[in-house]
Amino acid sequence: MYELVYSFLFFLVAISYSSVGHGGASGYLAILSLFLNNDKEISSTSLCFNLAVSLIGFFRFHSKHETNWNFSLPLLIPSMTTSFLASSFSFPSNVVRLIMGLTLLFSGSRILWESSLVVKNTQEPKLFIKLIIGSIIGFLSGIIGVGGGIFLSPVILILQWKTLKESASTVAIFIFLNSFTGVLGRIYGNKFMITESISYILPAIFGAILGSYLGSSKLTENLLRKILSIIILFAGIKLLIK
Repeated sequence: MYELVYSFLFFLVAISYSSVGHGGASGYLAILSLFLNNDKEISSTSLCFNLAVSLIGFFRFHSKHETNWNFSLPLLIPSMTTSFLASSFSFPSNVVRLIMGLTLLFSGSRILWESSLVVKNTQEPKLFIKLIIGSIIGFLSGIIGVGGGIFLSPVILILQWKTLKESASTVAIFIFLNSFTGVLGRIYGNKFMITESISYILPAIFGAILGSYLGSSKLTENLLRKILSIIILFAGIKLLIK
């Protein structure tokens, strides 16, 4: 009975997150914490889910909006480096969760307030700004075991670099590569642990296929913004409570 409930929850999380190009690590962390007690296993399993879901999202959104590699690479390269470094070390969890929770609450609230705004006049950020932001997001993602899309999306929207649909493929590949380096960092630091809980990846994959299709083909820009804000607020509250 519990297996069916958990499978359904993973399915729903994957639909919601993949509809906006996300992997869903914060949602998977929340569900896995319901029946797992080992932090290493929780974060490792969540990152593996992220790898599968974000890769599906990337191919879906990339087919609709071709990835701008000139825009993406200055974010990806430093984030992958700092994600690997942070994933290989252990940090105090309480302070990190407080800081990240407050940051997510702020970002989610800002997007929710501006959900009726459609970004039309996008502006290209300076190279050094992207390098700095990519490094910070990668480092923070490596610490808590996520792909970083839940931080990158608010930055892109608030600073009006891209519209949500335009940035979706960048966010998806950003999450995939940061999750990959996060796994490598945990393996290097002897923090990687996988057990039978990995079997729940199947409903997550099915949810990702459906969610990425809805997000890339059916949902409006404003609805995507509202979904994203709810996801970010949920993740922030989860981190603060835990």
